[in-house]
Amino acid sequence: MDFDDTPDEAAYRARVRDLLAEHAAELVHLDAGEEAADPREQEQALRRTQRVLADAGLVGVAWAAEHGGQAGSLAQQAIVGQELARARVPSLINHIGIGMCGPTVIAHGTPEQHEKYLARLLRAEDVWCQLFSEPASGSDLAALRTTAVRDGEDWVVNGQKVWTTLAHVSDFGILLTRTDPDRPKHGGLTMFVVDMHAPGVTVRPLRQMGGQSDFNEVFFDDVRIPDSERLGEPGEGWRVALTTLLNERVAVGGGGNDLGLSIESLARLAGEKLPGLPADRQVLARQAVGRAAVAALANRYTGYRRLT
Repeated sequence: MDFDDTPDEAAYRARVRDLLAEHAAELVHLDAGEEAADPREQEQALRRTQRVLADAGLVGVAWAAEHGGQAGSLAQQAIVGQELARARVPSLINHIGIGMCGPTVIAHGTPEQHEKYLARLLRAEDVWCQLFSEPASGSDLAALRTTAVRDGEDWVVNGQKVWTTLAHVSDFGILLTRTDPDRPKHGGLTMFVVDMHAPGVTVRPLRQMGGQSDFNEVFFDDVRIPDSERLGEPGEGWRVALTTLLNERVAVGGGGNDLGLSIESLARLAGEKLPGLPADRQVLARQAVGRAAVAALANRYTGYRRLT
C-alpha cells in the first residue's frame, strides 16, 4: 500500500489548503476561543461554517454532480477531512447527513425527494440523523421493535430509538421501522424520512461525562409519516439500511485525522514539559507518546483500507 499522495492528490490537497486559508475568517476553529456559551449559537455557527465550505466546493466531494456534489474521488473526500482537521476546523455539523443519510436518499429516494432534500442537506440548511439503534437492538439491528402501521396515505410510527447522534439539532432523519411483524426479522422492515419536528417526536439528550450531549433518546408516539417519505419498497428496509451502513464505513474510514493531530499536540506539550522532569520520567513519557502515535497511525491506515 502506498501511503503517499499521487501527484493529482497532492495538487488537490494544496488547493484545499489554499481554500481553507482563503476562507479562514468565515470558519469556526477549535482552538480559537470561539465556542459560544449558548449551544444554539454554536450550532448556528457550525451550520454557517458548513455553508461556507459547501460554497467553496468542499462538501459532498464524492457525490455526483447531478446531486450537487463535486464528482470527486473517495481519496479526495478523505483529503478534505484531513485538511479540515489540520486547519482545526471542526467536523461538519451535518457529517451524518453527508456521509450516510444523503447517499441513502440518493440511492433509494424518488426524484422528488432528491429535489426536496439534497441541496439543503449539503449546505446544512437541514441537519440529518440516523435513527437505527434501539434499547434492545444495537448490535442486532434487525431485531428492532419500532413499528410503522399503514393508515391511508400515512404510516403511524410508535417506538423508541437510542444513541442517536445529533438528533437534538436535526431537522430530518432516516428511520428504520418494522412494518410486517409476521415476516422474518430482516424481511419486515421499511425505511422512511422523518421530520424531527413532527408532532409526536420527542428528543431527550443523553448527558455525557464531559457535560456535552451528542447522543439522544428519540421517542415516537403516533407519529404520522406520509407514504411519499418512504425510501424503497415496504419490506425492503434492510436492503436500504445496508446502503446506509456501507456508506458509514466509507465516512468513518475517510474522515479527518483528529486523533493524529491530538497526538501532535500531545507531543508538543511533552516537549515543553519534559525538560523539567527527572530523566526516568522523561523516558516513560516519550514511550507513552510514541505508543499513542503508533496507534494513531494504525487507526489512520486502517481507515484508508476502507476506501480501497
